[in-house]
Amino acid sequence: MPKETILVIQSDPKIRVLCHEYLSSRGYQVITAGDYESAIRAAFDGHVDLYLIDLQLPDVNGLDLLERIKAFQPEAQTIIISGNLTNEHLLRALQLGVKGFLVKPFGTKELLDSTKKILEDHRLLRARIQSHVLNPLFEISESFLSEIDQRHVLRQIVGIAKQETRADLITLLLVDSKSSSLNTALSTGVIPGDLEAEVKKLQQRLAEWVLIHREPFITVEGVDPQGWFQKSMASRQLASSICVPLLRKDRVIGVLQMSKKEGTPSFNQNDLALATVLCRQAAILIDNVQLFDEVKRKAQDLEEAQLDAIKALAEALESKDAYTRDHSDRALQHAVAVAEKMGLSDMQKDRLKYAAVLHDIGKIGVPENILKKPTRLTPEEYEIIKTHPEKGAEIIRHIKSLAQVVPLVLYHQEQYDGKGYPKGLAGDEIPIESRIVAVLDAFDAMTSDRVYRKAPGRQRAVEELKRYAGTQFDPQVVQAFLEVISETSPQTPLPSQIEPSSVSQS
Repeated sequence: MPKETILVIQSDPKIRVLCHEYLSSRGYQVITAGDYESAIRAAFDGHVDLYLIDLQLPDVNGLDLLERIKAFQPEAQTIIISGNLTNEHLLRALQLGVKGFLVKPFGTKELLDSTKKILEDHRLLRARIQSHVLNPLFEISESFLSEIDQRHVLRQIVGIAKQETRADLITLLLVDSKSSSLNTALSTGVIPGDLEAEVKKLQQRLAEWVLIHREPFITVEGVDPQGWFQKSMASRQLASSICVPLLRKDRVIGVLQMSKKEGTPSFNQNDLALATVLCRQAAILIDNVQLFDEVKRKAQDLEEAQLDAIKALAEALESKDAYTRDHSDRALQHAVAVAEKMGLSDMQKDRLKYAAVLHDIGKIGVPENILKKPTRLTPEEYEIIKTHPEKGAEIIRHIKSLAQVVPLVLYHQEQYDGKGYPKGLAGDEIPIESRIVAVLDAFDAMTSDRVYRKAPGRQRAVEELKRYAGTQFDPQVVQAFLEVISETSPQTPLPSQIEPSSVSQS
Protein backbone atom coordinates (compact mmCIF):
# COMPACT_ATOMS: atom_id res chain seq x y z
CA MET A 1 0.00 0.00 0.00
CA PRO A 2 1.45 3.45 -0.88
CA LYS A 3 2.52 5.68 1.98
CA GLU A 4 -0.13 8.11 3.22
CA THR A 5 0.87 11.73 2.75
CA ILE A 6 0.66 14.29 5.56
CA LEU A 7 1.06 18.02 4.97
CA VAL A 8 2.19 19.85 8.12
CA ILE A 9 1.40 23.58 7.89
CA GLN A 10 3.01 25.13 10.97
CA SER A 11 4.53 28.55 11.66
CA ASP A 12 6.78 27.29 14.47
CA PRO A 13 9.86 25.65 12.86
CA LYS A 14 10.48 23.47 15.92
CA ILE A 15 6.98 21.93 15.68
CA ARG A 16 7.42 21.50 11.90
CA VAL A 17 10.65 19.55 12.44
CA LEU A 18 9.15 17.48 15.28
CA CYS A 19 6.14 16.48 13.19
CA HIS A 20 8.25 15.75 10.12
CA GLU A 21 10.83 13.60 11.87
CA TYR A 22 8.46 11.68 14.12
CA LEU A 23 5.74 10.95 11.56
CA SER A 24 8.31 10.05 8.89
CA SER A 25 9.83 7.54 11.31
CA ARG A 26 6.37 5.98 11.62
CA GLY A 27 6.11 5.31 7.88
CA TYR A 28 4.26 8.38 6.64
CA GLN A 29 5.33 10.65 3.82
CA VAL A 30 5.53 14.12 5.36
CA ILE A 31 5.62 17.52 3.65
CA THR A 32 5.97 20.78 5.58
CA ALA A 33 5.01 24.39 4.91
CA GLY A 34 5.39 27.50 7.07
CA ASP A 35 3.06 30.01 5.39
CA TYR A 36 -0.03 30.37 3.22
CA GLU A 37 1.64 30.44 -0.19
CA SER A 38 3.88 27.43 0.35
CA ALA A 39 0.96 25.52 1.90
CA ILE A 40 -1.29 26.16 -1.12
CA ARG A 41 1.48 25.13 -3.53
CA ALA A 42 2.08 21.90 -1.64
CA ALA A 43 -1.62 21.13 -1.48
CA PHE A 44 -2.04 21.68 -5.20
CA ASP A 45 1.07 19.75 -6.20
CA GLY A 46 -0.17 16.32 -5.17
CA HIS A 47 -2.61 14.21 -3.20
CA VAL A 48 -2.69 14.82 0.55
CA ASP A 49 -4.31 12.36 2.95
CA LEU A 50 -4.11 14.48 6.10
CA TYR A 51 -3.50 18.17 6.88
CA LEU A 52 -2.02 19.36 10.20
CA ILE A 53 -2.78 23.09 10.17
CA ASP A 54 -1.65 25.73 12.66
CA LEU A 55 -4.58 27.95 13.61
CA GLN A 56 -2.39 31.07 13.70
CA LEU A 57 -0.16 31.32 10.63
CA PRO A 58 1.87 34.48 10.06
CA ASP A 59 -0.17 35.70 7.09
CA VAL A 60 -3.55 33.98 7.44
CA ASN A 61 -5.89 32.27 9.86
CA GLY A 62 -5.54 28.49 9.58
CA LEU A 63 -9.28 28.04 9.11
CA ASP A 64 -9.26 30.47 6.17
CA LEU A 65 -6.49 28.36 4.64
CA LEU A 66 -8.51 25.20 5.25
CA GLU A 67 -11.53 26.77 3.57
CA ARG A 68 -9.39 27.44 0.50
CA ILE A 69 -8.13 23.85 0.53
CA LYS A 70 -11.69 22.53 0.89
CA ALA A 71 -12.66 24.43 -2.25
CA PHE A 72 -10.58 22.04 -4.34
CA GLN A 73 -10.41 19.06 -1.97
CA PRO A 74 -13.82 18.83 -0.24
CA GLU A 75 -12.91 15.60 1.55
CA ALA A 76 -9.68 16.93 3.08
CA GLN A 77 -8.95 15.31 6.48
CA THR A 78 -7.67 17.89 8.95
CA ILE A 79 -6.22 18.33 12.44
CA ILE A 80 -6.06 21.88 13.81
CA ILE A 81 -3.09 22.79 16.01
CA SER A 82 -3.61 25.69 18.43
CA GLY A 83 -2.59 27.05 21.79
CA ASN A 84 -5.76 29.08 22.18
CA LEU A 85 -8.90 27.51 20.64
CA THR A 86 -11.99 29.67 21.19
CA ASN A 87 -15.57 28.48 20.92
CA GLU A 88 -15.95 30.49 17.72
CA HIS A 89 -12.93 28.74 16.25
CA LEU A 90 -14.26 25.36 17.37
CA LEU A 91 -17.66 25.84 15.72
CA ARG A 92 -16.12 27.04 12.48
CA ALA A 93 -13.64 24.17 12.48
CA LEU A 94 -16.42 21.62 12.93
CA GLN A 95 -18.39 23.25 10.15
CA LEU A 96 -15.35 22.88 7.88
CA GLY A 97 -15.15 19.20 8.73
CA VAL A 98 -12.10 19.26 11.00
CA LYS A 99 -11.61 15.77 12.47
CA GLY A 100 -9.23 16.47 15.37
CA PHE A 101 -7.49 19.07 17.51
CA LEU A 102 -4.01 19.24 19.08
CA VAL A 103 -3.50 21.82 21.82
CA LYS A 104 0.02 23.20 22.25
CA PRO A 105 2.14 21.93 23.81
CA PHE A 106 1.50 18.33 22.76
CA GLY A 107 3.56 15.16 22.85
CA THR A 108 4.48 12.67 20.15
CA LYS A 109 1.99 10.12 21.50
CA GLU A 110 -0.90 12.58 21.11
CA LEU A 111 0.35 13.42 17.62
CA LEU A 112 0.57 9.79 16.53
CA ASP A 113 -2.71 8.73 18.15
CA SER A 114 -4.69 11.53 16.47
CA THR A 115 -3.02 10.92 13.13
CA LYS A 116 -3.56 7.18 13.17
CA LYS A 117 -7.20 7.45 14.25
CA ILE A 118 -8.21 9.99 11.62
CA LEU A 119 -6.44 8.20 8.78
CA GLU A 120 -7.87 4.86 9.87
CA ASP A 121 -11.38 6.32 10.05
CA HIS A 122 -10.88 7.78 6.59
CA ARG A 123 -9.75 4.44 5.21
CA LEU A 124 -12.81 2.78 6.73
CA LEU A 125 -15.02 5.50 5.26
CA ARG A 126 -13.57 4.94 1.79
CA ALA A 127 -14.12 1.19 2.17
CA ARG A 128 -17.67 1.79 3.36
CA ILE A 129 -18.35 4.08 0.46
CA GLN A 130 -16.89 1.55 -1.95
CA SER A 131 -18.91 -1.38 -0.65
CA HIS A 132 -22.18 0.30 0.24
CA VAL A 133 -22.46 3.09 -2.30
CA LEU A 134 -20.39 2.45 -5.40
CA ASN A 135 -21.12 -1.27 -5.72
CA PRO A 136 -24.92 -0.84 -5.74
CA LEU A 137 -24.53 1.98 -8.24
CA PHE A 138 -22.32 -0.17 -10.45
CA GLU A 139 -25.03 -2.85 -10.30
CA ILE A 140 -27.59 -0.25 -11.36
CA SER A 141 -25.28 0.80 -14.20
CA GLU A 142 -24.96 -2.79 -15.39
CA SER A 143 -28.71 -3.39 -15.25
CA PHE A 144 -29.22 -0.16 -17.20
CA LEU A 145 -27.46 -1.81 -20.14
CA SER A 146 -30.37 -4.26 -20.42
CA GLU A 147 -33.50 -2.54 -19.18
CA ILE A 148 -34.05 0.32 -16.77
CA ASP A 149 -36.02 3.53 -16.52
CA GLN A 150 -35.21 6.77 -14.78
CA ARG A 151 -37.76 6.20 -12.02
CA HIS A 152 -36.04 2.96 -11.06
CA VAL A 153 -32.63 4.66 -10.98
CA LEU A 154 -33.94 7.46 -8.75
CA ARG A 155 -35.47 5.00 -6.29
CA GLN A 156 -32.13 3.18 -6.03
CA ILE A 157 -30.22 6.41 -5.36
CA VAL A 158 -32.65 7.60 -2.70
CA GLY A 159 -32.63 4.15 -1.12
CA ILE A 160 -28.84 4.15 -0.79
CA ALA A 161 -28.85 7.69 0.64
CA LYS A 162 -31.45 6.80 3.25
CA GLN A 163 -29.72 3.58 4.25
CA GLU A 164 -26.28 5.15 4.64
CA THR A 165 -27.15 8.49 6.29
CA ARG A 166 -30.33 7.55 8.23
CA ALA A 167 -32.01 10.67 6.83
CA ASP A 168 -35.65 11.15 7.77
CA LEU A 169 -36.59 13.17 4.70
CA ILE A 170 -35.00 12.88 1.25
CA THR A 171 -35.92 14.79 -1.86
CA LEU A 172 -34.26 14.34 -5.24
CA LEU A 173 -34.82 17.24 -7.58
CA LEU A 174 -33.88 17.32 -11.26
CA VAL A 175 -33.22 20.34 -13.46
CA ASP A 176 -35.67 20.78 -16.30
CA SER A 177 -33.56 21.03 -19.45
CA LYS A 178 -35.93 23.54 -21.05
CA SER A 179 -36.85 25.88 -18.18
CA SER A 180 -33.72 25.27 -16.02
CA SER A 181 -36.03 25.07 -12.99
CA LEU A 182 -35.75 22.46 -10.24
CA ASN A 183 -38.59 19.95 -10.09
CA THR A 184 -39.11 17.27 -7.47
CA ALA A 185 -38.50 13.88 -9.07
CA LEU A 186 -38.78 11.69 -5.97
CA SER A 187 -39.43 12.35 -2.29
CA THR A 188 -39.50 10.04 0.71
CA GLY A 189 -40.25 10.50 4.41
CA VAL A 190 -43.27 11.59 6.43
CA ILE A 191 -43.84 15.29 7.06
CA PRO A 192 -46.48 16.39 9.61
CA GLY A 193 -49.50 17.59 7.67
CA ASP A 194 -49.49 21.12 9.03
CA LEU A 195 -45.80 21.55 8.16
CA GLU A 196 -45.65 19.80 4.79
CA ALA A 197 -46.03 22.91 2.65
CA GLU A 198 -43.50 24.87 4.73
CA VAL A 199 -40.93 22.06 4.71
CA LYS A 200 -41.21 21.65 0.94
CA LYS A 201 -40.80 25.40 0.51
CA LEU A 202 -37.66 25.32 2.67
CA GLN A 203 -36.25 22.35 0.78
CA GLN A 204 -36.85 24.12 -2.51
CA ARG A 205 -35.08 27.27 -1.27
CA LEU A 206 -32.05 25.29 -0.09
CA ALA A 207 -31.91 23.29 -3.34
CA GLU A 208 -31.99 26.51 -5.35
CA TRP A 209 -29.08 27.88 -3.29
CA VAL A 210 -27.05 24.76 -4.09
CA LEU A 211 -28.05 24.97 -7.76
CA ILE A 212 -26.77 28.55 -7.96
CA HIS A 213 -23.57 28.08 -5.94
CA ARG A 214 -22.83 24.59 -7.33
CA GLU A 215 -21.47 23.37 -3.99
CA PRO A 216 -22.66 21.12 -1.14
CA PHE A 217 -24.38 22.58 1.90
CA ILE A 218 -24.48 21.09 5.42
CA THR A 219 -25.98 22.54 8.55
CA VAL A 220 -26.21 21.04 12.01
CA GLU A 221 -27.71 22.20 15.28
CA GLY A 222 -25.98 25.34 16.48
CA VAL A 223 -24.09 25.96 13.23
CA ASP A 224 -25.70 28.00 10.46
CA PRO A 225 -23.28 29.07 7.72
CA GLN A 226 -25.92 31.01 5.80
CA GLY A 227 -27.46 32.79 8.80
CA TRP A 228 -31.05 31.97 7.94
CA PHE A 229 -31.40 28.23 7.53
CA GLN A 230 -31.06 27.03 11.13
CA LYS A 231 -33.92 29.20 12.36
CA SER A 232 -36.11 28.13 9.46
CA MET A 233 -35.34 24.47 10.15
CA ALA A 234 -36.12 24.72 13.86
CA SER A 235 -39.54 26.17 13.16
CA ARG A 236 -40.22 23.16 10.97
CA GLN A 237 -38.99 20.53 13.47
CA LEU A 238 -35.81 19.74 11.50
CA ALA A 239 -32.40 19.47 13.19
CA SER A 240 -29.87 19.19 10.37
CA SER A 241 -29.72 19.08 6.60
CA ILE A 242 -27.42 18.16 3.72
CA CYS A 243 -27.89 19.35 0.17
CA VAL A 244 -25.54 18.22 -2.61
CA PRO A 245 -25.52 19.10 -6.32
CA LEU A 246 -25.46 16.40 -8.99
CA LEU A 247 -22.73 17.74 -11.26
CA ARG A 248 -22.19 16.37 -14.74
CA LYS A 249 -19.87 17.90 -17.34
CA ASP A 250 -19.74 21.33 -15.63
CA ARG A 251 -23.50 21.56 -15.23
CA VAL A 252 -25.89 20.82 -12.38
CA ILE A 253 -28.46 18.23 -13.44
CA GLY A 254 -30.07 17.84 -10.04
CA VAL A 255 -29.88 18.24 -6.28
CA LEU A 256 -30.10 15.67 -3.48
CA GLN A 257 -31.61 17.19 -0.32
CA MET A 258 -31.68 15.27 3.01
CA SER A 259 -32.93 16.31 6.45
CA LYS A 260 -33.11 14.86 9.94
CA LYS A 261 -35.86 15.61 12.43
CA GLU A 262 -35.37 17.07 15.88
CA GLY A 263 -34.27 14.51 18.44
CA THR A 264 -32.08 12.52 16.02
CA PRO A 265 -28.28 12.68 15.63
CA SER A 266 -27.17 15.44 13.27
CA PHE A 267 -25.44 14.78 9.99
CA ASN A 268 -21.65 14.81 10.16
CA GLN A 269 -18.78 15.26 7.73
CA ASN A 270 -18.79 11.57 6.89
CA ASP A 271 -22.41 11.84 5.79
CA LEU A 272 -21.51 14.78 3.58
CA ALA A 273 -18.54 12.90 2.11
CA LEU A 274 -20.70 9.88 1.43
CA ALA A 275 -23.48 11.99 -0.12
CA THR A 276 -20.91 13.76 -2.31
CA VAL A 277 -19.56 10.50 -3.70
CA LEU A 278 -23.08 9.14 -4.14
CA CYS A 279 -24.17 12.24 -6.07
CA ARG A 280 -21.05 12.15 -8.23
CA GLN A 281 -21.83 8.61 -9.37
CA ALA A 282 -25.58 9.20 -9.51
CA ALA A 283 -25.11 12.21 -11.79
CA ILE A 284 -23.28 10.06 -14.33
CA LEU A 285 -25.98 7.42 -14.21
CA ILE A 286 -28.92 9.84 -14.40
CA ASP A 287 -27.28 11.74 -17.25
CA ASN A 288 -26.81 8.48 -19.15
CA VAL A 289 -30.43 7.48 -18.57
CA GLN A 290 -31.65 10.89 -19.72
CA LEU A 291 -29.42 10.69 -22.79
CA PHE A 292 -30.76 7.22 -23.51
CA ASP A 293 -34.35 8.47 -23.16
CA GLU A 294 -33.62 11.43 -25.43
CA VAL A 295 -32.11 9.21 -28.12
CA LYS A 296 -35.03 6.81 -27.75
CA ARG A 297 -37.56 9.65 -28.08
CA LYS A 298 -35.84 10.98 -31.18
CA ALA A 299 -35.78 7.51 -32.69
CA GLN A 300 -39.46 7.09 -31.91
CA ASP A 301 -40.25 10.50 -33.41
CA LEU A 302 -38.36 9.57 -36.56
CA GLU A 303 -40.09 6.21 -36.75
CA GLU A 304 -43.52 7.79 -36.21
CA ALA A 305 -42.77 10.23 -39.01
CA GLN A 306 -41.82 7.33 -41.27
CA LEU A 307 -44.98 5.45 -40.31
CA ASP A 308 -47.03 8.57 -41.00
CA ALA A 309 -45.43 8.77 -44.42
CA ILE A 310 -46.39 5.16 -45.13
CA LYS A 311 -49.93 5.82 -43.93
CA ALA A 312 -50.06 8.75 -46.32
CA LEU A 313 -48.92 6.43 -49.11
CA ALA A 314 -51.58 3.90 -48.10
CA GLU A 315 -54.23 6.60 -48.20
CA ALA A 316 -52.98 7.68 -51.62
CA LEU A 317 -53.23 4.06 -52.77
CA GLU A 318 -56.78 3.83 -51.44
CA SER A 319 -57.71 6.90 -53.44
CA LYS A 320 -56.32 5.18 -56.54
CA ASP A 321 -58.02 1.85 -55.87
CA ALA A 322 -61.09 1.69 -53.58
CA TYR A 323 -60.84 -2.13 -53.53
CA THR A 324 -57.47 -1.89 -51.78
CA ARG A 325 -58.96 0.11 -48.88
CA ASP A 326 -61.77 -2.34 -48.13
CA HIS A 327 -59.50 -5.29 -48.87
CA SER A 328 -56.97 -4.21 -46.17
CA ASP A 329 -59.70 -3.79 -43.58
CA ARG A 330 -61.16 -7.23 -44.27
CA ALA A 331 -57.72 -8.86 -44.39
CA LEU A 332 -56.89 -7.48 -40.94
CA GLN A 333 -60.09 -8.84 -39.40
CA HIS A 334 -59.56 -12.32 -40.83
CA ALA A 335 -55.82 -12.30 -40.04
CA VAL A 336 -56.41 -11.87 -36.30
CA ALA A 337 -58.91 -14.73 -36.22
CA VAL A 338 -56.75 -17.12 -38.26
CA ALA A 339 -53.71 -16.35 -36.10
CA GLU A 340 -55.70 -17.27 -32.99
CA LYS A 341 -56.99 -20.44 -34.64
CA MET A 342 -53.46 -21.56 -35.62
CA GLY A 343 -51.94 -20.73 -32.22
CA LEU A 344 -49.44 -18.15 -33.44
CA SER A 345 -47.27 -16.37 -30.87
CA ASP A 346 -48.01 -12.78 -29.87
CA MET A 347 -45.00 -11.62 -31.90
CA GLN A 348 -46.23 -13.47 -34.98
CA LYS A 349 -49.71 -12.01 -34.50
CA ASP A 350 -48.30 -8.47 -34.37
CA ARG A 351 -46.25 -9.03 -37.54
CA LEU A 352 -49.26 -10.57 -39.28
CA LYS A 353 -51.45 -7.54 -38.48
CA TYR A 354 -48.93 -5.22 -40.14
CA ALA A 355 -48.53 -7.56 -43.10
CA ALA A 356 -52.30 -7.83 -43.59
CA VAL A 357 -52.59 -4.05 -43.79
CA LEU A 358 -49.39 -3.25 -45.69
CA HIS A 359 -48.95 -6.20 -48.08
CA ASP A 360 -50.33 -4.26 -51.06
CA ILE A 361 -48.60 -0.95 -50.26
CA GLY A 362 -46.29 -1.53 -53.23
CA LYS A 363 -49.22 -0.98 -55.60
CA ILE A 364 -48.63 2.74 -55.04
CA GLY A 365 -45.90 2.28 -57.64
CA VAL A 366 -48.24 0.63 -60.17
CA PRO A 367 -49.80 2.96 -62.77
CA GLU A 368 -53.45 3.74 -62.04
CA ASN A 369 -54.51 2.75 -65.58
CA ILE A 370 -53.29 -0.79 -64.86
CA LEU A 371 -54.91 -1.00 -61.41
CA LYS A 372 -58.26 0.10 -62.79
CA LYS A 373 -58.09 -1.54 -66.19
CA PRO A 374 -61.59 -2.93 -66.96
CA THR A 375 -60.28 -5.71 -69.22
CA ARG A 376 -57.81 -8.56 -68.87
CA LEU A 377 -54.20 -7.47 -68.29
CA THR A 378 -51.61 -8.01 -70.98
CA PRO A 379 -48.52 -10.11 -70.11
CA GLU A 380 -46.49 -6.90 -69.86
CA GLU A 381 -49.01 -5.29 -67.53
CA TYR A 382 -49.14 -8.42 -65.39
CA GLU A 383 -45.35 -8.27 -65.02
CA ILE A 384 -45.73 -4.71 -63.74
CA ILE A 385 -48.36 -5.86 -61.21
CA LYS A 386 -45.96 -8.58 -60.07
CA THR A 387 -43.45 -5.94 -58.94
CA HIS A 388 -45.67 -4.69 -56.14
CA PRO A 389 -44.36 -7.08 -53.39
CA GLU A 390 -40.79 -5.87 -53.95
CA LYS A 391 -41.87 -2.24 -54.11
CA GLY A 392 -43.85 -2.65 -50.91
CA ALA A 393 -40.91 -4.26 -49.11
CA GLU A 394 -38.65 -1.42 -50.22
CA ILE A 395 -41.09 1.19 -48.91
CA ILE A 396 -41.12 -0.21 -45.36
CA ARG A 397 -37.52 -1.46 -45.30
CA HIS A 398 -36.15 1.65 -43.59
CA ILE A 399 -38.52 1.57 -40.61
CA LYS A 400 -36.77 -0.29 -37.80
CA SER A 401 -39.95 -1.45 -36.07
CA LEU A 402 -41.18 -2.99 -39.33
CA ALA A 403 -37.94 -4.84 -40.11
CA GLN A 404 -39.56 -8.24 -39.51
CA VAL A 405 -42.58 -7.31 -41.62
CA VAL A 406 -40.45 -6.67 -44.72
CA PRO A 407 -40.13 -10.37 -45.74
CA LEU A 408 -43.84 -10.92 -45.07
CA VAL A 409 -44.77 -8.22 -47.57
CA LEU A 410 -42.11 -9.42 -50.01
CA TYR A 411 -43.30 -13.06 -50.02
CA HIS A 412 -47.10 -12.72 -49.80
CA GLN A 413 -47.44 -13.73 -53.48
CA GLU A 414 -45.33 -16.88 -53.14
CA GLN A 415 -47.13 -20.21 -53.64
CA TYR A 416 -46.92 -23.32 -51.50
CA ASP A 417 -45.63 -25.39 -54.44
CA GLY A 418 -42.90 -22.88 -55.32
CA LYS A 419 -44.57 -21.42 -58.44
CA GLY A 420 -45.24 -17.94 -57.04
CA TYR A 421 -43.21 -14.75 -57.13
CA PRO A 422 -40.85 -12.94 -56.65
CA LYS A 423 -38.43 -15.65 -55.38
CA GLY A 424 -40.22 -18.92 -56.08
CA LEU A 425 -40.11 -20.05 -52.43
CA ALA A 426 -42.02 -23.20 -51.44
CA GLY A 427 -43.57 -24.76 -48.31
CA ASP A 428 -42.02 -23.71 -45.01
CA GLU A 429 -39.53 -21.48 -46.84
CA ILE A 430 -42.40 -19.02 -47.00
CA PRO A 431 -43.05 -17.28 -43.65
CA ILE A 432 -46.28 -18.55 -42.05
CA GLU A 433 -47.60 -14.97 -41.91
CA SER A 434 -47.11 -14.62 -45.68
CA ARG A 435 -48.88 -17.93 -46.26
CA ILE A 436 -51.84 -16.64 -44.25
CA VAL A 437 -51.92 -13.35 -46.16
CA ALA A 438 -51.88 -15.31 -49.47
CA VAL A 439 -55.07 -17.15 -48.49
CA LEU A 440 -56.78 -13.99 -47.23
CA ASP A 441 -55.73 -12.14 -50.38
CA ALA A 442 -57.11 -14.80 -52.70
CA PHE A 443 -60.40 -15.23 -50.83
CA ASP A 444 -61.05 -11.50 -50.74
CA ALA A 445 -60.23 -11.13 -54.43
CA MET A 446 -62.77 -13.84 -55.29
CA THR A 447 -65.53 -12.35 -53.12
CA SER A 448 -65.15 -8.73 -54.24
CA ASP A 449 -66.31 -6.98 -57.39
CA ARG A 450 -63.50 -5.58 -59.53
CA VAL A 451 -63.63 -3.05 -62.37
CA TYR A 452 -63.17 -5.86 -64.91
CA ARG A 453 -65.53 -8.50 -63.42
CA LYS A 454 -68.20 -9.35 -60.91
CA ALA A 455 -67.24 -11.37 -57.83
CA PRO A 456 -67.34 -15.17 -58.46
CA GLY A 457 -69.05 -15.46 -55.07
CA ARG A 458 -68.36 -16.82 -51.61
CA GLN A 459 -69.13 -20.47 -52.33
CA ARG A 460 -66.92 -20.46 -55.41
CA ALA A 461 -64.13 -18.89 -53.37
CA VAL A 462 -64.38 -21.66 -50.74
CA GLU A 463 -64.27 -24.31 -53.46
CA GLU A 464 -61.20 -22.71 -55.05
CA LEU A 465 -59.35 -22.54 -51.75
CA LYS A 466 -60.04 -26.23 -51.14
CA ARG A 467 -59.06 -27.09 -54.69
CA TYR A 468 -55.68 -25.40 -54.52
CA ALA A 469 -54.80 -26.28 -50.93
CA GLY A 470 -51.37 -27.95 -51.09
CA THR A 471 -50.38 -26.31 -54.36
CA GLN A 472 -51.02 -22.58 -54.34
CA PHE A 473 -51.94 -22.46 -50.65
CA ASP A 474 -50.76 -23.97 -47.38
CA PRO A 475 -53.46 -26.60 -46.60
CA GLN A 476 -53.29 -25.94 -42.85
CA VAL A 477 -53.87 -22.25 -43.39
CA VAL A 478 -56.81 -22.97 -45.69
CA GLN A 479 -58.30 -25.31 -43.09
CA ALA A 480 -57.97 -22.71 -40.33
CA PHE A 481 -59.33 -19.92 -42.52
CA LEU A 482 -62.39 -21.89 -43.60
CA GLU A 483 -63.11 -22.76 -39.97
CA VAL A 484 -62.92 -19.05 -39.12
CA ILE A 485 -65.33 -17.92 -41.81
CA SER A 486 -67.64 -20.83 -40.99
CA GLU A 487 -67.80 -19.68 -37.38
CA THR A 488 -68.31 -16.03 -38.30
CA SER A 489 -70.68 -16.75 -41.23
CA PRO A 490 -73.06 -19.66 -40.51
CA GLN A 491 -74.00 -19.98 -44.17
CA THR A 492 -70.49 -21.27 -44.92
CA PRO A 493 -70.37 -24.98 -44.02
CA LEU A 494 -67.56 -26.16 -41.73
CA PRO A 495 -65.00 -27.83 -44.03
CA SER A 496 -63.90 -31.39 -43.64
CA GLN A 497 -60.15 -32.00 -43.25
CA ILE A 498 -58.55 -30.64 -46.43
CA GLU A 499 -56.33 -33.00 -48.37
CA PRO A 500 -53.42 -31.40 -50.24
CA SER A 501 -54.13 -31.12 -53.96
CA SER A 502 -51.74 -31.83 -56.79
CA VAL A 503 -53.57 -29.51 -59.16
CA SER A 504 -52.01 -26.11 -59.85
CA GLN A 505 -53.89 -22.98 -60.73
CA SER A 506 -53.71 -22.11 -64.36
